[in-house]
Amino acid sequence: MSVFLRMIRLAVVLAVAVAPAAAGAGIASAQAVQAAASSGAYGAFAYSPSDHADVGAATASSVTAAEIDARADCGAFDCIPVAWFEHADAGFDVGPGGDWGWGYGPTEAVASANALHFCGEGCQTVYRISTSSPSTADTGADLIGRVCMINAPSGALDIGHVGWAYLVNRDTGTWEFGANEGPVHGLGSPSETWHASGTLADMEDTFATASHHHSAGYYTSFDCQSGPWNDSSAALGKVNAENGKPYDIPSNDCLSNAISVIRAYGDDLPNPAYTLEEPNAYYLYVLALVHFEGRQPLIVSPS
Repeated sequence: MSVFLRMIRLAVVLAVAVAPAAAGAGIASAQAVQAAASSGAYGAFAYSPSDHADVGAATASSVTAAEIDARADCGAFDCIPVAWFEHADAGFDVGPGGDWGWGYGPTEAVASANALHFCGEGCQTVYRISTSSPSTADTGADLIGRVCMINAPSGALDIGHVGWAYLVNRDTGTWEFGANEGPVHGLGSPSETWHASGTLADMEDTFATASHHHSAGYYTSFDCQSGPWNDSSAALGKVNAENGKPYDIPSNDCLSNAISVIRAYGDDLPNPAYTLEEPNAYYLYVLALVHFEGRQPLIVSPS
């Protein structure tokens, strides 16, 4: 079954319209059905692409809060939000062949039918959740992409420094990440740009330890956002186009590089205002304004 199914509307019993959903491969076997209590108008699902077993769900007063809580409920190190919904019942199904699917609707029956449709034959519900007010005003989105900005607060004489990361494939948990670490010989000389691929753990390890023109402990935290965009090809094209270009502030430095890569991926980050051109200021204040999830410390994986 295709990972990225198009968002469509289905007709079901009594011509009730069910909501869009999505499917993917990864979860190996069904679990006992979990049900989450309603505490907000928004809900979200999260799952782990590494162990293909952990699923989380939550409701909250905002989309961002629901996604954060769903990721925490999921529990695994690399859990990522894969869906959000509003004013809806929702279900998450898994199948014996490794397929998974989620669905939502104004009733539990509609949500279950939608999740089963996208997961496929033989699937079973592993998570069921309702927001505080399911209704025919239900809506939601499939979150196929995720971006992060990584912060080195002591960089550039405490003005700060940032790198970037984006999710290539949510089923395999593959990421692309990198940074513009500054000029080789001063302004106007080639930039010390780099990029690499790997898992979320690889990303954290690479930034947290001595690697690619930076020392261990230089980068300290990262902040992420999920969304219905994933143009990883365009993002990689932007990475390659800016590789080694002459370093210039503010047109080709660490912040402009991170923003341009993330924007090419599909997340329309704002260009920094004059007073927020410093990387630390952008990381701390602008990302919060556009509903990033909040800073997380970089963690080196156990050897």
